[in-house]
Amino acid sequence: MRTRFNDQLREWHWQRKGGTFFQIWQPPGVIFSCLQKDHHLHGQRVPAWESWGFNDPKVPTRLVLRALGGRWVSWKAMQRRQERWVIADSNDGHLFNAFVRAMDFYGIDAKDPESSFPNIRLLYAHARSALAFFPKQSLRSLHIHFPWAQRSSAPRRAAMVNLQLLLDACSILEPRGELHIVADKEELIQEACAMLTKSQLFTPSFGFPFHVEGLPKSYPGKDHLLADRTIVTGQSSKDAALFYTSWEKKPPELPNFRFRGGVPSLPLLEE
Repeated sequence: MRTRFNDQLREWHWQRKGGTFFQIWQPPGVIFSCLQKDHHLHGQRVPAWESWGFNDPKVPTRLVLRALGGRWVSWKAMQRRQERWVIADSNDGHLFNAFVRAMDFYGIDAKDPESSFPNIRLLYAHARSALAFFPKQSLRSLHIHFPWAQRSSAPRRAAMVNLQLLLDACSILEPRGELHIVADKEELIQEACAMLTKSQLFTPSFGFPFHVEGLPKSYPGKDHLLADRTIVTGQSSKDAALFYTSWEKKPPELPNFRFRGGVPSLPLLEE
């Protein structure tokens, strides 16, 4: 299984050097894309939505940023077979973990797959760039698991939950679409809530401070998320604390503010 996946990954790296913008391994349903650092045209040339094998626009589609160990999203996809799930991660090791679990869950032969995952697609792309792959108002929910913090030391890195990501998320989410964030550090969830409040694009599902400790019954799968956290941190998941926040996309409030393509322009958010 590892050999087959690595063969496809090497083929993608070779194609990318030749100027290819994306490559679809279909079946079983893996989309390889240039990472954010590769070229300035990222997001301008993406595969057609139909090329993913997702043709029915009425089926709810949910995007999970960061595959991690792939346990939680595979479990959710099996639990909700009537929905479509997309996993996006720029770490090929994490994506492989999700690939293996999906292969096992659906009983697909990795050596020569003849069928695609029924309701899962794997997207090899940077978390911030992955949102560009989806048409406007095409997602029912966006799930961000264990977002990273801002880093000022080299190489510099903005926080995963930033204004640009929220602007893109607002564009691709359906009216009243859901945004869910799970973190293992309270300061990260507080910063994310502050950014969401500043954006004025989403309404919190909880009262101030807009997050809770632990996962509520409405967001099951704590054991799976803790196991995924172990993949990322290498630390035992026993008794680890999780913090959760949930937000809903606000409906348009025309003519109270200017709109461009259905969402406020970024300069307006920064004023």
